[in-house]
Amino acid sequence: MNFSSEYIYNLISKARKIGLNLFLDNGVLRYTLISEARIPENFLHEIKEAKQHITLLLENFNEQNYVTARVPHLSIPVVQERPAKVPLSFSQERLWFIDRLQGSTNYHI
Repeated sequence: MNFSSEYIYNLISKARKIGLNLFLDNGVLRYTLISEARIPENFLHEIKEAKQHITLLLENFNEQNYVTARVPHLSIPVVQERPAKVPLSFSQERLWFIDRLQGSTNYHI
C-alpha cells in the first residue's frame, strides 16, 4: 500500500495522543507506551501496515540530524549522544557559586 505523508503524520500524532511513542532503534521501528494507555487493536494494525513508511519518515529526520524534527503540530524527538559536559541551569550555577563562596550549610537545615 502507498500512504500519503499526511496520513503518516496523522498516524504518528494519533499515536502520541494515545500514549504511544514511536522511535527508531538501529533502524528498527520500536515503541514505548505510557502505563495507563490503552491502544485500540485496529490502531496497531494501521501502524503495522504503515510500518515501512513510518520507518522511512523517521530515518529521513535522523539523517538530517534534527534534535527535534518539526512537522506541523507534531514534533518527533531524535535520540542523540549526550555531550561530555552538560551545562548547568542558572539555578544550579547560583547554588554552585554560593556553595563555593560560603558553603551550603544554609540549604541543608
